[in-house]
Amino acid sequence: MSLTKIGRPSLQRLCLASHQPASASLRWSANSLSIRLQWRSQHNSRKSPRRFGQPSTSERTSPIQQIREEQVEIIPPTAGPYSASGSQYSEPGYEEYEQPNDPWPKVRVRYLRPAIWSFTVTAGIFSGLAYYQAKKEIEQAKKATNWLQVPQWGLQPQSRVGPPSATELATRWWTELNPISKVTWGIIGANSAVHLTSFLIPRYWDLLWHIPARNRNYTNFTSMFVHSGPMHLAVNMWATYNFMLPVGYSRLFEGNAPHVGAFFLATGVLSGYAQHFTTMFTKNRRPVPEIFIRGGGASGALFGILGAFCMEYPTAQLGILFLPVHFEAQYFFPAIMLFDLIGVIRGYSFVNFGHAAHLSGALIGVGYSYFNGKDNLWKPMVRFWKQRLQNA
Repeated sequence: MSLTKIGRPSLQRLCLASHQPASASLRWSANSLSIRLQWRSQHNSRKSPRRFGQPSTSERTSPIQQIREEQVEIIPPTAGPYSASGSQYSEPGYEEYEQPNDPWPKVRVRYLRPAIWSFTVTAGIFSGLAYYQAKKEIEQAKKATNWLQVPQWGLQPQSRVGPPSATELATRWWTELNPISKVTWGIIGANSAVHLTSFLIPRYWDLLWHIPARNRNYTNFTSMFVHSGPMHLAVNMWATYNFMLPVGYSRLFEGNAPHVGAFFLATGVLSGYAQHFTTMFTKNRRPVPEIFIRGGGASGALFGILGAFCMEYPTAQLGILFLPVHFEAQYFFPAIMLFDLIGVIRGYSFVNFGHAAHLSGALIGVGYSYFNGKDNLWKPMVRFWKQRLQNA
């Protein structure tokens, strides 16, 4: 989970670069300045008559130019829904507090509803994939009992002359992959495709990020598929490629692809909410309030995978990118968790990571392995659905 800081000067330049208002807050600023300019022009016309051919004050200075000259602070458009008068709509969950020297709007961020939504989606992910696993096992059992197969008569396909096409190579490569590798490449493909939309349809790509002030619950799920840049995407997908396979074939998952997929997605949702929840305590820690900083990335889910890896392979050697040093996982991983814990409590001036998402994902991975989620959660859910399907 990476956090991208929104700077006010860059936001002002972005809003002022367009001739059309970039948001309703900009229209409100322009309208208020226009009313003030009209009042000034009327006052000046009463005080001293305007000469023939001389433009009035409102004609000489447009509202947009006046904003440039006075450097009026523009409220970011992602802060919430605004009306043309500058006040917020009467949407439930929002509340505005007037502070003349504070350019950021005061909005009420929801914390209970996102929690209910996140835990409900997590339960739905586990239940849905457990149902898929149960149905798959029943179908395989039926095929095993039908040992007498009807012979399939027909002409044998002729051997192809010439090299295979790209589609045939891709199909053959995908068919020969093991189940955990299919999950791994599916995650890499999904994240890469979503990142590609940042160039094709950036407007919709921006809606996938999680900004607490928006109060959009669905972004706790979609934010795990967006990344701030190629380097962020490359590092996370490199970690997915390296850690997903050994974790998937550990004693905790035993090569069960639906189980691994459920754990990855559920950890991503819960770690995203953890990052959202910590903004309750860190609203005024930075020049830009935490509730207006967007968050995204698969790091929370990957820290869950990394936590399970360190629990299943405690003596494995881990290192830091681009550094030729390695440490045992049972010693290296607690140091990473301590780093993120300090980041959650007081933050760092030199880096702005999603420390709460990292720490919560790591705790989920460690706890799921320590309490044996395979026998205490996954298998009971699969048995439940198998009994339901067999009795249906």
